[in-house]
Amino acid sequence: MEKLTYITGNYGKYISVKEKFENAGITIDYFKCDLEEPNVNDIKFISKEKARQAYEKIGSPVFVTDSGFFIENYPNNPGYPGAFVKRSGISSDIEKLLETMKGVSNRSCYFLDCLTFFDGNEYYQFWGISKGTLSSEVKGNENKKAMVCLCSK
Repeated sequence: MEKLTYITGNYGKYISVKEKFENAGITIDYFKCDLEEPNVNDIKFISKEKARQAYEKIGSPVFVTDSGFFIENYPNNPGYPGAFVKRSGISSDIEKLLETMKGVSNRSCYFLDCLTFFDGNEYYQFWGISKGTLSSEVKGNENKKAMVCLCSK
């Protein structure tokens, strides 16, 4: 297989995926589509459900990704926000997050990515994890998504 279709509503995600696959000689087609995200805190389940929806939309093998951001020692809710990054509002109110984490010494966090390929019969899932430590201040370029700047090695 030399060509794959990646479905997402986020063009930036597509560019990132495209660059990674080009290094392996694989062409990635982009199909812009926002898929319904189940209201569960389970990256594996969400990614699989999005792949099913994506396959139904275009009728051919597809892959999708879903990601979560986990703060291991978030006060009174370890692992928060998980799959609920957008819905939690964390990515749009970094100052509030940093205020909530003030005084927390264990600031371990990680991004968990699940890529799901669905050929119409079988699901294949692949995982990536990026571990780091939550910064105590906003860092990086304000034009980029703040979450990228928060959790660094």
